[in-house]
Amino acid sequence: MLSATYQPEDDINFDLRHYLIIFRRFWVLFVVIPLIGAAAGGIVSVRTPRVYQSQTSLLLRPAQPIASNDPTAAQLTSDQIASTYATLITEPPLLQQVISELHLPISPAEFSRDITVTAIPNTTILSVAAQADRPTLAADIANRLVGDFVVSMRQIQSSSSSSKTGPPGDDFVVVAKAVPVSTPVSPSLKKDVAVGFAGGLGLTVLVVITITLLDQTVKKDEDLFRRTGLLALAHIPKVPAARGPLGELAALTADSASAEAYRVLRTNLIFSGVDHPAHGILVTSASPHEGKSRTAANLAISLSQAGYRTLLVDADLRRPSQHLTFRRIRNLGLTNLILEDVPEDRLFSSDVNVPNLWLLASGPIPPNPAELLGSTKMQALLHHLSTSYDFLVVDSPPVTAVTDPCILATRLDGCLLVVEQRHSKYADVARAKAQIERVGGHVIGVVLNKIQGPEATYYGYGYSSDDQSEKYEKPPTRTRPGASGHDAALSTNVDE
Repeated sequence: MLSATYQPEDDINFDLRHYLIIFRRFWVLFVVIPLIGAAAGGIVSVRTPRVYQSQTSLLLRPAQPIASNDPTAAQLTSDQIASTYATLITEPPLLQQVISELHLPISPAEFSRDITVTAIPNTTILSVAAQADRPTLAADIANRLVGDFVVSMRQIQSSSSSSKTGPPGDDFVVVAKAVPVSTPVSPSLKKDVAVGFAGGLGLTVLVVITITLLDQTVKKDEDLFRRTGLLALAHIPKVPAARGPLGELAALTADSASAEAYRVLRTNLIFSGVDHPAHGILVTSASPHEGKSRTAANLAISLSQAGYRTLLVDADLRRPSQHLTFRRIRNLGLTNLILEDVPEDRLFSSDVNVPNLWLLASGPIPPNPAELLGSTKMQALLHHLSTSYDFLVVDSPPVTAVTDPCILATRLDGCLLVVEQRHSKYADVARAKAQIERVGGHVIGVVLNKIQGPEATYYGYGYSSDDQSEKYEKPPTRTRPGASGHDAALSTNVDE
């Protein structure tokens, strides 16, 4: 049964569902782009030249005690001593000397980036590391740099008893010489692949956020109501047409999700007009290819299944399609009835598959559809048909394409806008509503069509599993204006 009010999910569950929908929509990007990033990181890692590192340890033995009882003596800590010598090791003159001895094709500034001197805390030990493109060269650089440094310091100490560069008499001991290491320190294949994957994932998130913010297509009932003021009367799942001559008529399958969705539409449509019943219903859309003709056909079937005498009129005189859906002839129909050049008993086709359903095809396509639909004869005809049937369902062209639906909206009780999820834009829906209301028409609500994913089973309005609409009070039975029609050969002159 129809719920009294719209009941949204709680905020947490709604956000989680929203993010799940976004992930399901863009899951290919979330998989492909990070994998491309990981592959790119791996390629860069493989093609990057290998860098090897070797290190040696140098012990400093200060001649002056670190802690002294003499209050006039300068108090030096082990960290201060080690930091002082660490700075001296990377001085340009010493680096230039090593460059000359090893014939390295780089400048002292470039060479300093390959040297790392670390003072081990709370000790007087220096760790000197050198990097090069060959393991042996890295070891030679580290050993030569430390060796030249020791020689240089000893020469300075021997030349002057009061050295300005450090405590006199300091001694240096190489604890461990550098040896070639065959494992490169960079690049790291695992690290580069991980960085590429993380970068690809971050790029994907940025792209998805940008697309989501720029995407102005209809996705949720809440946003649709907030931006257009229209309520979704039903959610029709996206289901391919079944095989067979009546494959578009999903409402004929009683136990399908699509049939249930059209029953929801029927029930909500009936209850939306309790005070002002809508016997004449215009079915249109904002833009082409949103499923308005299929919706009109299945709505008419659903109404007739509930016992309502229903007439489906194909008033799309631009690209008629109901004759194809029901396997009827097109060249006998509405335009013949307006021009009164064919007797009525030849124009109305009774559907043998659905009792209480009649079809009025488009008839020959006129050169001036808008003028024909706006004529006084058409106005009188629609009034006559709406009083002769319980429900009159009229299929028309899209609103933003031609003026035909705006003309028909003034002659009928209400209009249903068919909106395709993730295809129709909010601006187009709002513009279609404004155009209809500007001429005095009434938009009853929206049919959200072609729903995919978890939203296909989520309805803005509840509907019980037992179809109760047959028990509702029906409009008074009216006299049909002509004899039943007959099935004929399918016309080959088709526009859609």
